Amino acid sequence: MANHVVNGLPRLVASGPYSAEYGGFRAGDPADGRPLLLLVNSMSAPYREWALHGLHREFRLWLLDEREPTWDRPYLAGQTKVDALNVDEAIAAAKRLHGTMSFAGVLCYDEMRIWAAAHIAQALDLPTATPDAVLACRDKRLTRQRMAGHCPGAVRSIAVSDAAGAHQAAAHIGYPVVLKPRALAASEGVTRIDHPDQIDSEFAFASRAHFAEAPHFDQDVLVEEYLDGPEITV
Repeated sequence: MANHVVNGLPRLVASGPYSAEYGGFRAGDPADGRPLLLLVNSMSAPYREWALHGLHREFRLWLLDEREPTWDRPYLAGQTKVDALNVDEAIAAAKRLHGTMSFAGVLCYDEMRIWAAAHIAQALDLPTATPDAVLACRDKRLTRQRMAGHCPGAVRSIAVSDAAGAHQAAAHIGYPVVLKPRALAASEGVTRIDHPDQIDSEFAFASRAHFAEAPHFDQDVLVEEYLDGPEITV
């Protein structure tokens, strides 16, 4: 039984998980001409309400998320409860929805789910970066490998699985180096190493840093060349 929420009111659909048999189910006001977007996870109000507040003026938003809507409820046309990290399940749910209410696109700003969102958009034949391109942006090792193949002078980067490997990589690159988790964001777990004596403790710091939904890799930490200069964020 799937629990859908329409215009703020819960509605149960009793024909199996995420069934397409809605029996009169509607996505918001049929007179509302705004395009409908499939929103993959809305995250938290302090960081993302400003985005939904603006988007809501131009688009209707259908949430794909396993949690109950709270702060985001006023901005939603409805919801299907499934976590996009369960990619096959999310694609099946999205296809059934798309057959009933045509989506103009898939929207995701959650770094832990943008790869899944690309798979969903691709399955619905909607505009998207390919899952391979998204993964190349999210997996820092793959990013560095792609850059090294096309950009002369790209930052030297070596993936390691333990402190011993970090020592070898740092000696090869030359100090100072930067240690960083391979799959995280927002500079979590990033640290500068100026001397070999720092490697063991700082590798432990970088390898402990983790988001609950981040992927795990055998070589989970990168040792990278340190570049000095201003940092510009756009």
